[in-house]
Amino acid sequence: MLKIKYPKEPKDLLKFEESYYLCLDKSRQQEIDKHLANLLHNGEILTLKILVKLSFDELIDIEPRFVTYCKTRDKIITKKKKQVYVNDFLELFNYKKNQPSIAAFFMRQNSFKLNVCHYCGIDYVNAFKDIEDYQDGKHFINKASIRDLQYIKGIGSVTANSIISNRPYSNVSELKCSKTIKKVINDFNFSNSHNHFTLDHVLPQKTHRFYSLCLYNLVPSCYSCNSKFKGFMSFKINNDLKNVSPTSGSYSLNDDFRFQIYYPNIKFNDIKDVSEFVLERKIFRNNNHLENYFEMFKIGGRYSFQKVQILSLIENKINYPPSKIRELSKKTGLSINEINKRIFGKELFNESFSNQPMIKLKRDVAKNIKIKGVI
Repeated sequence: MLKIKYPKEPKDLLKFEESYYLCLDKSRQQEIDKHLANLLHNGEILTLKILVKLSFDELIDIEPRFVTYCKTRDKIITKKKKQVYVNDFLELFNYKKNQPSIAAFFMRQNSFKLNVCHYCGIDYVNAFKDIEDYQDGKHFINKASIRDLQYIKGIGSVTANSIISNRPYSNVSELKCSKTIKKVINDFNFSNSHNHFTLDHVLPQKTHRFYSLCLYNLVPSCYSCNSKFKGFMSFKINNDLKNVSPTSGSYSLNDDFRFQIYYPNIKFNDIKDVSEFVLERKIFRNNNHLENYFEMFKIGGRYSFQKVQILSLIENKINYPPSKIRELSKKTGLSINEINKRIFGKELFNESFSNQPMIKLKRDVAKNIKIKGVI
């Protein structure tokens, strides 16, 4: 439930997209381009370089043409006395081969501020570490274990043992190994080596392999959303999907619904337990896609499990009515806004916290119970 923040400035966005294209394997590009020449886009011949940079909205718009073309490439051949389905176009798109370089690309991008799953808004996406923390290349070659040294492409057990036996080093250039390995170590971003996440295809590889390398079809997501939940369902592909995908310029999911609490059998000021209120979702538009989205990612159950955080908001609202906040402001000399931040949490009032887990839930309910100043 968080739109992906791509570079805002046109020149920065172009550089960003070009950098993504450059990270891809190009060994099958000529073959792919021969096929794509049959699929014009805006009156121009389509190429892999153009395809992988197309906006999500454009991918939706031209999807029917890709599906039609793919059907013309379907064949059934006999292999080892068995009939096998093949498609010479789809086989050219190898996401598995490109995955490491694509993941590395996402980890390098400061604009993303990767922190929380863009689908559910609940779980963090930097869940585990591959290697220990190192300050830079020099620190790495002097302190890394034999296992961590082999994390670098080109370094096997023999080279790793050699590096360890010849310590200490004053710089990476002193290593007795190839220039390529030295360059990899010097270029390696050790500060990002632990920020792991999964990349989900909005339009799944199973049915849309031709979009598997497209930048705006990739969503940084938590393991649960990608592997446990979304795998069992798929989005209905139409124009409304543009409002739901975190990669789309037309994304409006956060504005299309809001969380609110329902407590028909008790007065607000008497709420003392999570069992005394229900967490609801009020949908304003795009109902079918949103209901599908909520079901796909189990939003209802997963957010209801977080009701204890809402109870904390409710308790603070009850204990600190507007009159008491005004009184505290006069006594302390602090502004009402500052008092609110200290009582209810600064994440409700500060835009810089918008990529924190469950921020939409907290802000929606805070507005629902009339906490003033919530963004």
